[in-house]
Formats: sequence, structure tokens, C-alpha cells
Amino acid sequence: MDLSKDRIKQLTNKLKNARTRLLVYNGFFGMLLMGMKFKLDDGCETIYTTVTHIGINPDFLGGCLDSELDFALMHELMHLVLKHPFRGSSDDKNYNLACDIVVNSNLLEASNGDAESITLFGEEQPHLASDGVEGNEYSVEEVYDMFDLSTGSCSDSDQSDDDSDRPTGDNSNNRGYDSEGESEGNCGDSSRGTFDDHSRWNAEKNRAMQEAMLNQKIMDAYEASKNRVAGSVPLYVERVVDELTNPTIDWREVLNNFVQNEITDYSFVPPDYRMQESHFIMPGFNDPDERIDKLLFMIDTSGSMTTEEITDCYSEIKGAIDQMDGKLTGYIGFFDADVKDVTPFDETTDISNIKPQGGGGTNFDVIFDYVRDEMEDDLPISIIVLTDGYADFPKEKEAMGIPVLWVINNKEVIPPWGKHVFLAGKKK
Repeated sequence: MDLSKDRIKQLTNKLKNARTRLLVYNGFFGMLLMGMKFKLDDGCETIYTTVTHIGINPDFLGGCLDSELDFALMHELMHLVLKHPFRGSSDDKNYNLACDIVVNSNLLEASNGDAESITLFGEEQPHLASDGVEGNEYSVEEVYDMFDLSTGSCSDSDQSDDDSDRPTGDNSNNRGYDSEGESEGNCGDSSRGTFDDHSRWNAEKNRAMQEAMLNQKIMDAYEASKNRVAGSVPLYVERVVDELTNPTIDWREVLNNFVQNEITDYSFVPPDYRMQESHFIMPGFNDPDERIDKLLFMIDTSGSMTTEEITDCYSEIKGAIDQMDGKLTGYIGFFDADVKDVTPFDETTDISNIKPQGGGGTNFDVIFDYVRDEMEDDLPISIIVLTDGYADFPKEKEAMGIPVLWVINNKEVIPPWGKHVFLAGKKK
């Protein structure tokens, strides 16, 4: 890439100005963009995103009007918010188009139906599913399933393979795409029906770590923007955040029983009849003043745990803290064949800074080896293991008398000892 210093400065300022506009007028996207790096990349014909940065062709950038650049940036960020890089194959042109339809339709809705908000170089971008309904009414998978897979046809919104009408490279008079031809993984391939490059999605390594990093960026942007101005957080972002944060277990109920000996203000007279069919006899809850300290949460990050399941575990731990009104402290760690890290937490914000590690086989013994070897001077009052349970369980004596709660994300595995509760998975 042969650009003068003045040209690089000009393009960099253009990106900075776009980020400022999004901060002012689209708070959430502006905040999310603050956590991304920009890369001028002439190896891409237009624009692409990874979890860490947005790459953009200098000619494409220079040819964009401010409104078009804002759309292109929000388009890339929406792919991340909706987890498109982790849900399908970017080698499939129909999947690529389905992603763009859903993204564009959501952005169109956020702009109150203003078609100019999803227009790029004079062309309104596809936003309708094959049945003519707005793409935001469906999931990406549902839009994808509507395509005619037997013929490979995307939909009527497919562009022609003829590039003769495509705007050519950026100079003082022209606006548009780089005219120097297509590179490997180029993002202007009209046969895919997309204007951006999705091929970089499949290049990500350690996808579980990448998605966990993305979840944290989404949550940070949400927290920073939700109180700025009304409408800073679009409804579809609220739905995504809800999936990331809402637990499926009533932790007040479970923990009140599980660590009842640590809290004085409980009573089994009367019991909580809402839980009469559960594995527990629940005490009534009288909002105790005492804290529950030194719980050890261990999250299974072995290869059998999907990124969605690990996210659900995060949601449960955050939910436990929230539901206990700040009266819960302890440690969170990760394990597969080894314990990767154990970090103390006092509140939800601490959880947000803890990153998952792992990806190997599952060995429950390592949890109790770690407690015995590394925590002997300050043992946890109880151990809560969030897992799919697909491993050999150790002997109960390995827990050294510490109460253990197994949180299982399926109903196929029942631990041979300790208490357990089932965690219903969430569909993205």
C-alpha cells in the first residue's frame, strides 16, 4: 500500500470523525467502535471486521460520503453484535447474504425506515427475506433456509456478476470501489450479494476466546451508552444483552438452600412451595444482611463446551451476584484438563474482566487438587461447578467435606454425589 503521509492522515481523520458521529448520534455503536482498531488494508476491496479491528480499503474509504461510511461501520459492528462470525460458514454465499439482510433490516428499523440509511454508492442494500418480509423478523438461519439451496440462488436481491456499473477507484472526482481488481477473499464479490468481506471471519483462531472477548465488548458498550440519551441502545441490542446477562436459574433460591448454614436469617417454616418438585426443600427467603463469601465458581472450558454454553455460564454467575444484591463474593476459575486461572471477585464488574481459558479435555479431579494445594490456608465454603458433565466424576472424598453444587447444562448427566441443578441452554 503506497500512500503518502498526508493521505494517511486524511483517511485517519475521516475514520475518527465517523467514530465521533456515532458516539453522538448512535451511542451504542460509537462506544462499541471505541473498542475497535482501524486498519487501512488494500488487500480488501471494501471493508471487513474481526473481533479486534475493522479493516477498510483506502479507496473505498475515500469514496464514501459521511452517511455511507457511518452505515458501513455500523453494518460491520452489527455482524459482531449478532455473532454472525460464530454462527455459520462465510464460504457459503447464501449465509453471507442472509447475514447482510438481517443486519441491514435491523439498521433500517433503527433509522425509522429511512432507506438512505442503508444506501451505499446509490444502491439500497438488501434487507428483505425471500418472502418479502423484513429480515429483522427472522434469525439468520431462518433467512438462510428460505433460499433455494438446490439452485444456489440467493434471492431476487442478488447482484449481477457484471461489474461494469460498479463505481471505480477513489480520486478527486470519483466515488466507489477500488478498480484494481479482486484479491483473495475480496469483499466486493457481487456473486455473493454482499458489499463487505466475510472471509476474515473463518480466519479467527481460538473462537471461544474470541467470542468471550466480543461479549465483553458488547457489555462494555452497553453499560457506557445506556444512560447517555434515549434511544442510544437499539431494541435488538437490548435483546442481545438480555441473552448475555439473564440467568436461567433462580440463584437466590438455590444458594439460599445450598449455603444455608452460612446465613442465619432463613426458615424452613414455612418452606418455599414453589420449589416443591425440585431436588431441594427450599427455605423461605427473608433478605439476609450477611454476605455469602468465598464461593468458588469453576467453569468448564473443555472442548466439549461450546462458546454459547460458556457464555451461559458467565450469565449464571453474573445472575447469582445480581440476585444476591451484592452479598456474594468469591472466586471464579476455569478448567479443562488443568485449572487455568482462579481470580477473586467482589461484584459484577470484576466478572467482566475475567477471561476464559481452556479448550482441552475435561478432568474434574483438577478442581479439587487445586483447592487442596493452592487454597488450603483459606478454603472456599462451597464449590459450584458449571459443566456439561461429560467426564469421570471423582470420589466424594476428594472434596474434603466442602459442599459441591454441580450445575449441569443438560439432563443426560446426573452427578453421583453432591447437589445438582440443571441449566437450560439458550438459543441465540
